[in-house]
Amino acid sequence: MKTIKIDIKRCDIDEELSKITAYTGAKSISGGGNEDFDRVATVEEDSAMLNRYWHNAAGILTEHLKEFVVSANTIGGEMVFTLEVSGAYDESLTPSVKEGMFAFVAASMAKNWFLLTYPEKAPEWEAETSRLLRETAIKLYHRRKPIRTKSRD
Repeated sequence: MKTIKIDIKRCDIDEELSKITAYTGAKSISGGGNEDFDRVATVEEDSAMLNRYWHNAAGILTEHLKEFVVSANTIGGEMVFTLEVSGAYDESLTPSVKEGMFAFVAASMAKNWFLLTYPEKAPEWEAETSRLLRETAIKLYHRRKPIRTKSRD
């Protein structure tokens, strides 16, 4: 078995979530302009509410990937997962697994935020979170092909 460690920083997620919500508010088709932007975009004062979504996303990741999870902690501004995978796991996929988990947390938080601020967008983000969870699990299940060594005779 191989062990991989994935850490996700809250400040990076907050930055990504800020981009997602600001862009969505700015590109709203309702024609509300700045009003839509102000309603949808996250600001510093929203951090208490977003903290709940942060912990919720960590719980969902832990539940969905439970057969791989050795430990999962959300301490301070960091989410740390220790995962145990097959000995034949392709370690070149680890950066992609980390990116998938990061994207899931951001998408999950965006989905929950949009349920409050822009309900029409929430189903799109729900579908995105499902896709990201599936793809991350597939990468963790992936096994490297065995490599045959040529015998010297």
